[in-house]
Amino acid sequence: MPKFDDVLSDIGDFGPYQLRFFMLVGLIGIPVGFNMVGQIFYADKSMDHWCADSELSWDYETCAELRDGDRGNGYPECLYDLRNISIPPEVDDDGNVVFSKCTKYPNSSFVDSEAIYCDEGWIYDRSVFRSTIISNFDLVCDLKSAPDIAQSLYFAGVLTGSFIFGSISDIIGRYKTFYISLALLGSFSVLNVFSPNFWTYILFRFFVAAANMGAFINCFVMGTELVGPSKRVLTNALIQSTFAVGIMVLAVAAYFIRDWRMLQLFIAVPTLLFFLAIPFVNESPRWLISRGRYEEAEKIIKDIAKFNGKEEKLPSDLAQKIQDVEERDSKRQSTAEAVTVVDLMRHPHLRISTMNLMYNWFINSLVYYGLSLSTSNLGSNIYVACFISGAVEIPAYLLGVPMMESGLGRRYTTSLLEILGGLACLLTIFLPLGVWKMTVAMIGKFAISASFSIIYIYSAEILPTPLRAIGVGVCSTASRVGGILCPLILMLDEVWKPLPLIIFGTSAILGGVLILHLPESRGRRLPETIEEGEIFNMKKERVMGDNNYRDIPNEVA
Repeated sequence: MPKFDDVLSDIGDFGPYQLRFFMLVGLIGIPVGFNMVGQIFYADKSMDHWCADSELSWDYETCAELRDGDRGNGYPECLYDLRNISIPPEVDDDGNVVFSKCTKYPNSSFVDSEAIYCDEGWIYDRSVFRSTIISNFDLVCDLKSAPDIAQSLYFAGVLTGSFIFGSISDIIGRYKTFYISLALLGSFSVLNVFSPNFWTYILFRFFVAAANMGAFINCFVMGTELVGPSKRVLTNALIQSTFAVGIMVLAVAAYFIRDWRMLQLFIAVPTLLFFLAIPFVNESPRWLISRGRYEEAEKIIKDIAKFNGKEEKLPSDLAQKIQDVEERDSKRQSTAEAVTVVDLMRHPHLRISTMNLMYNWFINSLVYYGLSLSTSNLGSNIYVACFISGAVEIPAYLLGVPMMESGLGRRYTTSLLEILGGLACLLTIFLPLGVWKMTVAMIGKFAISASFSIIYIYSAEILPTPLRAIGVGVCSTASRVGGILCPLILMLDEVWKPLPLIIFGTSAILGGVLILHLPESRGRRLPETIEEGEIFNMKKERVMGDNNYRDIPNEVA
């Protein structure tokens, strides 16, 4: 009697139907990428600022006319002259004499007066960006850390969305959950365009993050459930590549759209276009089968077979045969004990491996977003840096697959990539701003992107079947915590400039060393029980060349 994977193999496990799905729904990774790194442009800190002075307001308007009237000709010189008579000089962290950003002379006599804190707001150099959340909401001086906190709360929304929409998806289905999250994503993205203040912006971005992750997770799940086991690694790489394409497209769009509200609107519109695909998208038949809705699953399976030109491969009583298999398997599962997170920690070898995997997920997320969100600090054009940052991810995802299937296997491939990413972070500390610094940083981004894509597959292979979903969920939570902490760690450059990169680099190298203590899973039969999982993760099992769990004494389980 056929299981769903057997049926899928007969009717096409990666045929025209699946390709249509990826063309219509799988591209959701593009707007998801927009939202994930959008604040790079919303809150770029390179926009210069200084204290406003009401006595010079007309003069500043004259400067603005120069900027708007002749492509900025004379604009920088005009601003410099006004700052020279109203803003006191100070020495920055690099020992350069610059204009103060937070103090001014108190009156029109200026120069010999004692400087005071800005009491009339700020003036912003709009020669690069016309508007950012920093200039709109005055997130400077005492509030200069606010954008980083906002980004940290965004990742808290990602964590929340993972929990909520992941749970809802198992209850009401992938299809409905995908479009619910998509509707929320589009709505809050549009609402964010009209945020009247910083607190509203944070709130809307939190909901955008939650819905963004809900849409991406359900797209990913629907995609992997539609293909056969041999195609899931490729599916994973394709969906992640669309995320990278989103980063690249955003860099180009941001170059032409220099107002953060208009850029947010640009990001929101593509999300709404996915509703046009509703007539062509179906519920996951795998989920329908798991819920006992066999007739509905049979109808969709027949649609897949028809679209793939394999209708003759299906038996006439397909629904009944699938039902018989599922009922047989459910009887087996009903005799098994329910498992929880505690079971991951109850067995010593599984406990060590789980904690090792959690740390590696954590550092992959931490370093990935650390490098993604700091592209403006590389001393090169922010748009070029962001575009390259996305571009290096595509070969990273695609090359990661043959690397992990090579003689290096999962363990050495992941270790090598994490250590390379960590070394790149540390090396950038010693390089001057410019092309070389960006090049080395992008090598690090390539390495950590590849390891991030592999660690998901590697984790699923190490953990035993009863604990696989729970274990990957725990590891995923650890990665979200890494994302939340990342913007806060980036703030440590105020304490010492190289400190964030030192943390990213040393954390990644440590992860690369620790992962060598995990078992290799390439070419090995995956553990089906908790006992087999405990044996699989034993130190002595790492050097065994066979897959025979019975050769290990039972007392270790």
